[in-house]
Parts: sequence; C-alpha cells; structure tokens
Amino acid sequence: IKVKCAQILLEAGAAVDALDKNKNTALHYAAGYGRKDCVALLLKNGAAVTLQNMDGKTPIDVAKLNDQHEVVKLLEKDAFL
Repeated sequence: IKVKCAQILLEAGAAVDALDKNKNTALHYAAGYGRKDCVALLLKNGAAVTLQNMDGKTPIDVAKLNDQHEVVKLLEKDAFL
C-alpha cells in the first residue's frame, strides 16, 4: 500500500477496516510488510488493531510473524491507548 494512495482512498470515504476474502484488513497487510508509514496512517484513521483474519491473527500477530518489530511497537502502543 502506498501511503499517498491510501490517504486519497481514506479521504474519499473508503472503509478503513474493509475486509478481503481472507478477512484481512489493510492494517494486516501494512503490518506484515513492515510499512510503518501506512500503519500510522491507518491507525490515525481509526483502523482496528484487534480485528482477526480467517486464521485468527490480528495485525499485531501478522507483524510478529514477519519480524516487523518497529511495527509491532507502534501497534501495541495504539492497542493500549
């Protein structure tokens, strides 16, 4: 996800927690790929940190599975606010 593209979509009213066929959100993907900038944008726009995909994984779980330590910190900080 490119940050500018995501920002345009969100400003146009795209659902921040839209699900794909595997119940992943944009936050799951951004977290898994270590896109800290996208994660921050999605969180700022109200993305849910606790949504689970079909495998029962949250975005934090996906980030941990992909060794995205900086993203994990960002997500955990948001989860405890």
